[in-house]
Amino acid sequence: MKRNAAKLMAITPRTLFPVPGSSVLVVTDAETGLPVAGAKYDLYRVAEFGGKDTKVATLTTNKDGKITIGHTDTGKFYWTAAAEVEGYAADEAKHEFTIIGVMQTVTEVALTKPVVEEEPEVDFASDLLLGGWNLDVDPEITDALKAVFEKGTEGLLGVDYEPYAYFASQLVAGTNHCFLCMATPVVPDAESYFAFVFLYEDLEGNVKVLDIVTMDEFLENALTTADDLLSGIPAILGETEETEAAETTEVTETAEAAETAEAAE
Repeated sequence: MKRNAAKLMAITPRTLFPVPGSSVLVVTDAETGLPVAGAKYDLYRVAEFGGKDTKVATLTTNKDGKITIGHTDTGKFYWTAAAEVEGYAADEAKHEFTIIGVMQTVTEVALTKPVVEEEPEVDFASDLLLGGWNLDVDPEITDALKAVFEKGTEGLLGVDYEPYAYFASQLVAGTNHCFLCMATPVVPDAESYFAFVFLYEDLEGNVKVLDIVTMDEFLENALTTADDLLSGIPAILGETEETEAAETTEVTETAEAAETAEAAE
């Protein structure tokens, strides 16, 4: 009788677990905890013995902010963002995980909103009074200045601003402009009034509104600024008088000490 030769099978993780497992990527909003749909991520397998890591797939999160993929092999893997998600800061991290046997790994990613640097608030009326601005000796509004004004005020609603005179300019990383305007609210029987319109023109020619100050507000600010400047004068004079008095006392004490020393000799 012929016997069948026994076949020995090598015992490896793959033979024990033909489908080793799966991995889940969960992407949420770091602030609200809500799922982020449409986030695109690449899945890579780490090269175990050096060499280049292998890209397995590019996948996109569903409405629940999840990606689920089954693996046909064990080993080390990682997720990386394939593209930035609109409204969120770039995810530049490498999210690593390991598949061992029949298991499911869950990788959680919380996307943050981009940090927006707020521009410091500037009181342009005070700034105009205290320095840095060049008061224009020629108030004529040229075609070039009119184009800057129209570009900057385009889209303003509720009040019509008609440039009356070019008041001042300031060189920054670009140019700040100050126009004296006749302002008329867009309502029946509205009274017109003077206002200063401050515009910023960047180096690429883009223009935006920095501030709008009525003439009354400007004059009130001017008086306040003048009061502040005048109120500081007595303090400055007082400090000067105290300094002079201290210096006089020091000289007197030095002279008296010298006379005492001479008398002792």
